[in-house]
Amino acid sequence: MEKTIEVLPEFIYSEFNKESLKKLLPGQKSNIRVLEDVTYVENIDEYNNEPMNRINWKISAKYDKLMVKKYSHTSTGKIYMFVDLNLPDGIPKNNVFWKSERKIYEEYALKAAASIIRYQKMKHEDVNLVLIGKEVKKYSSKEWLDYFDLLSSAKGTNDPEFRLDTIIKEDIPYFTYEDTVIIISIHLTDEIIPDLIRIRAKVSKVVVLIMPYGFRIETEGKLDIKEHDMFRVEAIDLEKKAVLLEENHIIVRLVSPNSSLTEVFETI
Repeated sequence: MEKTIEVLPEFIYSEFNKESLKKLLPGQKSNIRVLEDVTYVENIDEYNNEPMNRINWKISAKYDKLMVKKYSHTSTGKIYMFVDLNLPDGIPKNNVFWKSERKIYEEYALKAAASIIRYQKMKHEDVNLVLIGKEVKKYSSKEWLDYFDLLSSAKGTNDPEFRLDTIIKEDIPYFTYEDTVIIISIHLTDEIIPDLIRIRAKVSKVVVLIMPYGFRIETEGKLDIKEHDMFRVEAIDLEKKAVLLEENHIIVRLVSPNSSLTEVFETI
């Protein structure tokens, strides 16, 4: 009987906060519903006119003063993450450089996805993962480790049957204003730009991470090379598209191999 060993994606610690653009201002109305997650007690604090059912009587007796449970907060929106492991249209498929680069990109894309998913699941967020490779896999679970099992078996291709713009259209009808859409890709085609603008009109936030050359691991030093010299012509063209998308309030980051995930997320 043959044994199969699956290697899970390396976990790279980083903090991606989907709520960063959703903070509510006092006295202002918002379409975004922010709720307390009563399944997760974040802290115990001294009583300050909270409802009586928040009082933790056992701890109050210990400290001889009223103490209340503080719950974490969560929005009702979901995260839709699309990870495209394939070489999309617009990139020369017979180019030896891009063929080899796609394999490197695939490794880093899976690491980035694993990092975001784990951090969000630890905060009890709903994450709908869509992996686009040799086949399309859609997945959602309460446990972050379940996602890692799926990521460990995902493979992309230089000659894909499935395209990101086609797959993402299938989910557009299900997006709500409270949702966040994250896209990880090696490149961004012209065909998907109208779809991204449509999606942004329906959701709270759209974040596009383009990482043709991966990213820097926190423990690694930076490369001694100018940022602009790292990117090929195809990647530099993305900057023009990024300007258009940013004008439509779509966050686009062309990830440099000199930037860590934490550094990239801090700019979002």
